[in-house]
Amino acid sequence: MTNIEKFKAWVRDYESVEHWIRMIFHTRAVQVLTLLNMSLGIIGFLTWFKLCFGISFFIPHFVNVNWPSYLLIVYLPLLTWFYSTITQPIKDGFKIKVDWTKEEKGRLHAFIRNIIPFIFLLWASAAKYIHENYEPLIGPIRVDPNQYNQLLVTNMDSLIKLLYFLPVFFTLILLVVYYRHYAINKDILRDQFFKWQFPPLARFSHNLVYDQFDVIVGWDKKTKKPLILKQKQRFLHELVNGATGSGKTSTAILVRIAQDLIKISKGIPGGIVVLEPKGDLVDDVVKLAKELGVPDEKIMVIDPTKDQSTKFNPFYGPIGAAAESFRGTITALTENQDSFFKGQQEETAAFYTMLAKILFGNLTNITHIQQMFLDARYLATLTERARAIIEEHHKNESMSEKVLNQWDGIVRYFEDDVLDYKTFRDKDEIKPVLYPEGHRYAGKQMVESKKDKFVTGAKKYLNDISMNAMLSQLMISQDGEKVLNLDDFLENGGVLLINTALGELEELSLLFGQFFIRQFQSAVFRRPKDGAEIGSDENKRIYKRIPIFFNVDEFPLYINQAFERMLTLGRSYNVGSLIAIQSLGQLETVIKGYRQTIMTNASSKTVFGRGVVDDNKIFSETFLEDKFVEESLNESTTPVTIEKQQWGYRHNTQKILAPAFTPSDIARLPFKHMIVQLVNEDESLEDARIATGTFVSESKFLKRYFKKQLDIKSEQSEETDDTEYNLVDSALGHLSGLSDEFPTMENAESGGTKDTKVESPNETLASNETQPKDIDEHETTVDNQTADPNDKWRFNDITDDIDSTYVFEDKEVSQGTLLFKEVETGVIAKPPKQKKLSEATVENQEDKSTQQLSLQDMITSPPNSEETSGNESHIHSIPDKETNESVDSLLKAVEEAAASRNFNKDNQKVPNSSGITENLEIVEDDL
Repeated sequence: MTNIEKFKAWVRDYESVEHWIRMIFHTRAVQVLTLLNMSLGIIGFLTWFKLCFGISFFIPHFVNVNWPSYLLIVYLPLLTWFYSTITQPIKDGFKIKVDWTKEEKGRLHAFIRNIIPFIFLLWASAAKYIHENYEPLIGPIRVDPNQYNQLLVTNMDSLIKLLYFLPVFFTLILLVVYYRHYAINKDILRDQFFKWQFPPLARFSHNLVYDQFDVIVGWDKKTKKPLILKQKQRFLHELVNGATGSGKTSTAILVRIAQDLIKISKGIPGGIVVLEPKGDLVDDVVKLAKELGVPDEKIMVIDPTKDQSTKFNPFYGPIGAAAESFRGTITALTENQDSFFKGQQEETAAFYTMLAKILFGNLTNITHIQQMFLDARYLATLTERARAIIEEHHKNESMSEKVLNQWDGIVRYFEDDVLDYKTFRDKDEIKPVLYPEGHRYAGKQMVESKKDKFVTGAKKYLNDISMNAMLSQLMISQDGEKVLNLDDFLENGGVLLINTALGELEELSLLFGQFFIRQFQSAVFRRPKDGAEIGSDENKRIYKRIPIFFNVDEFPLYINQAFERMLTLGRSYNVGSLIAIQSLGQLETVIKGYRQTIMTNASSKTVFGRGVVDDNKIFSETFLEDKFVEESLNESTTPVTIEKQQWGYRHNTQKILAPAFTPSDIARLPFKHMIVQLVNEDESLEDARIATGTFVSESKFLKRYFKKQLDIKSEQSEETDDTEYNLVDSALGHLSGLSDEFPTMENAESGGTKDTKVESPNETLASNETQPKDIDEHETTVDNQTADPNDKWRFNDITDDIDSTYVFEDKEVSQGTLLFKEVETGVIAKPPKQKKLSEATVENQEDKSTQQLSLQDMITSPPNSEETSGNESHIHSIPDKETNESVDSLLKAVEEAAASRNFNKDNQKVPNSSGITENLEIVEDDL
């Protein structure tokens, strides 16, 4: 490829051009402009000097330059300094070659080298203006000294000279004033000076490198500048805290993952791991990876709910690592057990795993371990077989003595401490107890496990796994099926996605997550060093620790004490973790003191709004304090006893330290807004700032990588079905007597609707309090109400689901028909004959006129005694199971709607609105 072809290819590469402009061009342009400004400043000074002192010989000057061009020259140094605030340093390795803003020295050089020429050019502009406008006017003025000999000055030359020097005087005065102001507010002004960036250009001031795993975590709310978390700083780990629905998954986690997928799709060595409990994030990442063209062989999905899942064998890997993984998982799941039983289970978990690894190697699976725990004879057989293998290796000297000694210790543990071979004494001879005929071990010596009664917890979890079809299928591989090899993944990179299926597996989901985290930690800590030779002769290669990024959503589900090592040592192994939680309190409930561990080791933090009060206070302190200038205006007056009272005001200022973000600031963050605190390249802590996030499908900088519109599950909010909501809303409004949804008879007759104010239930309650109604004990009337024909299907749906029959107008009617008959016809609905209105309900009506008749009273309370004769009864069919289920479903929907209506925006129950809830409780009992 020729140089011209290389250049054309480079120009077509948007990322390369954009990176060169942002990282190189801006800095070099400022360098050139600064040199130009220094030259222009010298010419400006010479212009002022020439005009001020009237020098006749030639020197460079701007006297004859037209004003538009000259004004451009004057402001060029100032604009150059503004421009310099968004540049990036040019480095040669770790050495900085050119820098205008990164270090204090560079910022000062840029300021001095541009502001001094700016001042000289201002002097020249003043001199040029005086020379063109004032000097021709007052310069010719002369006075005859003979005629006016009493005058000390006979011309205006001194005044003109004074005018030329006025800019110099103003400059000196301003310098003194600003120096005084700087001395008073040095700490605040110094910080502002070295951090300020020119707002219109600030969004171009970032150091994202496209061929590294740098990510944009958000955009500064004020300057729109992208906030970059560098690859190296990602190894210091990150905490994302946000309540459900705050956007932490869709605007934080998924955006970072999408950027990592872009790097992987380009062939940049690296890997991402996603561990989450629901599956939505896994599906979204798979969709993004395929859309970006990540090779299928690079994508591994471990999901017990999918048939084509990559298999996960928790006992894969070196013998010690597998044993530690299983032992640690049992430890995490038995935190609250007695220390003795907990210790016994940890011990057996490790030794049982190591014995299985001796015999089955990487083919060891959960079935082997379960049978070893449950079947002592099977365990004894494996122990005997392992002893035979060790003896054979001793004879052949085919294995190192160190390994054989380790194996011998494992087998001796079972021979001495676990297996109890049953015997009996026949006279003076001790004989083995054999399994009886018909037993699967018939003819073999009977064996019991001494540890059996101490390991019931471990056996429970193993039995649960074996009985769960999804999990057992995931953990047991067949010939030809793909099994996860974490060592290969950490060496070659790719995309590894794990869904622990909390909804399907419930408690076993936690066990599955613990298994994976333990095995992943073990694989990370056994990564060879960079530059180490690995592999056999035919596959010998140099190992390189490529960057791996571990993303854990809902981290408290998988928390364990050993994960602290990942946070403290992960950086050394080029592994960075992102842990997402809903509240810091979740960490304390699992392991006491773990909050401090996470807050200390997760250096970068992203916090969303709507958090709990305690969390907001903690993060407010974490985001440190800033210096502010507090202003106050004091009003004072002379005593009233003085005849001429006087008033005075005094303006005070003082510097104070105050939280950069108060707990209220954090709690009130809108959706897609977050507070971000990152780590600089020099590993110092940046100031926390408010940032805005965006969905992957909305991000302009990501859209160019995707060929079509993305449908991301994580971005879709759960919305209530309008049909179901309206149906329940109508029923709820009718039950409580608060519904304004149904049109009046007048509206129905006119064929249209009136412009009416739609009131909320709470507003209606308030109006009912001011205008009480008399509620008849025996009947309920709906005045001037009729059902809109368009809404009639709602009543039919409900009446179809409720089949209980009652007496209404001397006819058998269904319960649902009775409920809504009055709405359709506007007639009086008289309740069936069963029992008297409850005293509690009557008292409620007497005390609170806003209370309405309950559904029970509408359906089951008896009519007036005057209307009932003899032993007259009503027909009441017994609802079947299907009917009861339909009623329960409706009640549940109505209760949910009632709950949403009975709570105000502060989640506090509205007074005098408890009638709905009370009525529903009675309805539930009756129906």
